[in-house]
Amino acid sequence: MKYFNKKFLIVIFTIFSVINVFAIDYGANLKNDTKISPNEDDFFNLLQRNDLSAWIKVPFNENNSAYLVAEGLYRFEYNNSGSYRVNYIDLSMLQFVLNKEIGDNLFSLNLGRFAFTDLTSCIFGQSADGVSFSFDSSVYNFSLYAAYTGLLNSNVIKMINSEDFEIEPEKVYALSDKFATVALGFSLPELIPNNTLSLQGLGAIRLDEIANNKFYLTVGLDGVVNQNIFYSVYGTASLKSYDKEDYLISSFAKADLNFIYDKLFLNVNALFAGQDFEGVTSFVALNSGYEPEYNSLLKAGVLASYRILDNVKFFASADIAFNGKENYSLKGFQYDIGCDWQVVSDVYIGLDWNQYIDIDESDANYKAVNLKAMISF
Repeated sequence: MKYFNKKFLIVIFTIFSVINVFAIDYGANLKNDTKISPNEDDFFNLLQRNDLSAWIKVPFNENNSAYLVAEGLYRFEYNNSGSYRVNYIDLSMLQFVLNKEIGDNLFSLNLGRFAFTDLTSCIFGQSADGVSFSFDSSVYNFSLYAAYTGLLNSNVIKMINSEDFEIEPEKVYALSDKFATVALGFSLPELIPNNTLSLQGLGAIRLDEIANNKFYLTVGLDGVVNQNIFYSVYGTASLKSYDKEDYLISSFAKADLNFIYDKLFLNVNALFAGQDFEGVTSFVALNSGYEPEYNSLLKAGVLASYRILDNVKFFASADIAFNGKENYSLKGFQYDIGCDWQVVSDVYIGLDWNQYIDIDESDANYKAVNLKAMISF
């Protein structure tokens, strides 16, 4: 037993000796998100959210190609319309990263709890517990991702839950719906000069008594038109089945055209989501009273931003939406206007006003002023 204790202490001492050779980095962020929304009764709804997160990064070698990073979160939320105050805690990240150069190629490994986003950034975009591999070369890129969602905090990581899943917003840490997610990606970065052709398959299989399975196949093309104009186009075919019912086929598509010149950024975009389309992660498709998901929707919009100073940016956006459940008749209109101010490197303040105008009475009018701030230390 004494011999075992000595060996254990030697191993621990060796690990800490190696870690101490390289610089450990750490920090914290304090975020504020205040949303004030007037309603029809001349009463103001207040949604207050405060996040305190702390992170640490432990390198294992001098060139920082292998490291461990962890982040914890405490969140407070208050809503005067529902008269509730809640507190949440979360382990946002616990990730081991290994990057290895093999000639002109790069191999990457991620293990633990970390964020992953699908090609469209509209189907899956969240943290989960799993592993990912990627191999990047000048000719092709390959990636594999597998993860489990059942240990996440459902009050922090917002997923599109199964119909029978019971949410528990009053709990500090409530386990999420149990999905096994797998993604396989392949891309050709130089098939066409300055353009990348990508293909990704994604599946989410529920590991519970009642099945809820979703599968996606996405094809994408993105690249450079000239030094000022960039574009991306993605198309997705999807299948979903709940409780062993017949699979429903649907589709999703999005396109972006970006123009950058000096301090000006301009984006023109369009998005389509079929009637039976359903993602995995919960995304807000419209800043309306109901905050719908990407489903039965056709949307087109424009966004512009301009930096009047290096640390001050004004922005404005507008979108028009059409209702897929009503033969794509006009659904509504929304706009957003605001300003971001990076006061100093560790202090950020943002202010914006947004409004949604319902046209076909399928949603609810909404308007709000949003104040955001973040301090890093």
